[in-house]
Amino acid sequence: MFPPFLAVLVLKGAPVGLMVYAFACFANLASGLTNYGTTPSPIFFAQGYVPLGQWWKIGFVISLVNITIWSTVGFGWWHVLGIW
Repeated sequence: MFPPFLAVLVLKGAPVGLMVYAFACFANLASGLTNYGTTPSPIFFAQGYVPLGQWWKIGFVISLVNITIWSTVGFGWWHVLGIW
C-alpha cells in the first residue's frame, strides 16, 4: 500500500521526502502491535509468556506513544535537518 498512499499524498502537495521517510518509519513501528509482527514475537506468544489480550493492549498503547513521539519530535527534527 506504500505506492498508492505515497502517490495520493504527493499529488495533494505533501513533501515527497517527508512522506517517504514517514511511511518507512511508521511501517517499522507498527510491527510490535500484533503477536506475529516481529521475528521473536511468535516465540513469546507460543510459549504463553504474554496472553493475547495483554499483547494487543500493550501493543496499542505503545503504538500510540510511538506515533505521538514521531509525529511531534521526529517530524520537528526532520524539519531542522531539512528533509521537508
